[in-house]
Amino acid sequence: AVLGNHEFWSFSNADSCYNTYKEFFQSVGIFFLDNSMMWLGRYSNPEEKPWRKIRNILIVGGVGFAGCNPYFNAENGVYKNALNREQEILETQKWKETYFSALQYAKEQNSILIVLTHNPISDWNEYSRGDSGCVYINGHSHRNNIYHDEERNIHVFANNQVGYYGMTIQFKNA
Repeated sequence: AVLGNHEFWSFSNADSCYNTYKEFFQSVGIFFLDNSMMWLGRYSNPEEKPWRKIRNILIVGGVGFAGCNPYFNAENGVYKNALNREQEILETQKWKETYFSALQYAKEQNSILIVLTHNPISDWNEYSRGDSGCVYINGHSHRNNIYHDEERNIHVFANNQVGYYGMTIQFKNA
């Protein structure tokens, strides 16, 4: 699980929010990704014999934050009172350090990197549409978007989001 901006609304600071959710997720057996990584396991390429090529899948996750978004950010109450703009920019930088560390490690291990964030890439990395060998999954915008760059092997899924309008929740596609 990763947190979104609404999870911060009931807290006066980010640390109390993180600690509360960390304790909750541990109590129900859910792995909480707070600028952290985990190995999902192994998969085999179906085009090859299963015993010949097995790769690990590394997952990295966190809020991501909106340090690179000049409009929809802490100054506009995105986290209510838990974070101000300066704190948001620092949290964004912490996330980017975690992300780039995971990216480097995944490349060294020849692993797929799945990046789970609440905020889209453009909110935390203004100069990138993603890195090769990565699958990005995010929410936040309440708009569905699927992007594939087969040549660079980048996949972005911001899909099946519950928007502000309408109450029908359904699985759209993956």
